[in-house]
Amino acid sequence: MAADALTKPLAIAENRLNLAARTAERAVRRGIHALRRQAHDDSRHAGRAVERARRYLLKRVKERPVTATFAGLGVGFLLGILLSGRGR
Repeated sequence: MAADALTKPLAIAENRLNLAARTAERAVRRGIHALRRQAHDDSRHAGRAVERARRYLLKRVKERPVTATFAGLGVGFLLGILLSGRGR
């Protein structure tokens, strides 16, 4: 008798848990899909920005190759100083 009294509430609870699990799964899938779409859009935007920067740098280097060479050497020198001090 006591087992029969618990059977119906347990079945209802199980159904509600299953429904909640399916709802949560759908929400997670939608979230993952949205994140993937956003990441794809962001990577395309970043790719375009990198391409614009590359074209800009190439144009400047072609216009002033000596200045670009010295600027590159200066940046390399500064990076070398910064990185060599990290080990101390």
